[in-house]
Amino acid sequence: MSNKLTVRRGRAKSITFTVVDSAGVAFDLSGYTGRFMVKRDPADPDSEAAISATAVIATPATGIAVVTLTPTLTDIDVQKYSYEFLIDDGANDVQTLIYDEFKLLDSVARL
Repeated sequence: MSNKLTVRRGRAKSITFTVVDSAGVAFDLSGYTGRFMVKRDPADPDSEAAISATAVIATPATGIAVVTLTPTLTDIDVQKYSYEFLIDDGANDVQTLIYDEFKLLDSVARL
């Protein structure tokens, strides 16, 4: 299953991730934090991420985490990147849930 993301440069974008267990049941995200990173090269250090954002987990029992990218965050070079969505239980158990291509397209209008 492809989880590729396409975003326009300089535009806001909300991305919703639904975390489920192996049976397809919502995973309770109580106590977890979510992170979203976009990098030119996956081997780059986290400090060199083109985009780094924290997910909002409003209702943990639903397994839903939302990452909001602001126009400032998406005002980066137009190209293909890699992204990763991770959850962290706060006790050094960090899990990558999604890893795929992040394509940033140019915008015609400059807002």
